[in-house]
Amino acid sequence: TPGRLLDHLEKRNIIPNQLKVMVLDEADKLLELKFQQEMATIVSRLPRRRQTLLFSATMPDKVMALVRDYLTRPRLLTAEGGLVPGAASEGGAAVMPSSLTLRGHVLNAVEQKPAALYHLLQQPETGQTLIFANTRDKVQELAQFLRGRGVAAEVLHGKLPQPERDKALMKLRNNSAQALVATDVAARGLDVPDL
Repeated sequence: TPGRLLDHLEKRNIIPNQLKVMVLDEADKLLELKFQQEMATIVSRLPRRRQTLLFSATMPDKVMALVRDYLTRPRLLTAEGGLVPGAASEGGAAVMPSSLTLRGHVLNAVEQKPAALYHLLQQPETGQTLIFANTRDKVQELAQFLRGRGVAAEVLHGKLPQPERDKALMKLRNNSAQALVATDVAARGLDVPDL
């Protein structure tokens, strides 16, 4: 998170004047979570000569303001691979999979969600799964529900000590856990092959 990065900058664990690339991933979520001030502080400490990459699932006005504030001659690409009208005309195209499969289930009540999730996890085509919940309490509750039904489920949230986070991720990576239940902030930037 930006707060952690600022912490490292304050402790001088990171030497910002050697930075060549800044990546703002999920910029819409950064703004949604009110990280604007932290971002401004971080950017003010970075070299002006750097490459900045900004990724966002949506492009509301606030994200476009970030583009104007932090990028020079930006090239905006749509998920379909085309340049956004009015953006710089040079550059490549985004590569997207040729097809995606989306499955949906209509539930009549929120109480049905855990049972529906458990049902999905029991399907033969369901492999390892990353499950998001809004709060730490929901993460714990859902993981406990799944474990009670025999699913090897691990948790990941901001209050979990780093060694426990590492252990949960290792279990997912080595296939000893089928599911990782996480808050969206804690799961940012996870890299688990084939997930």
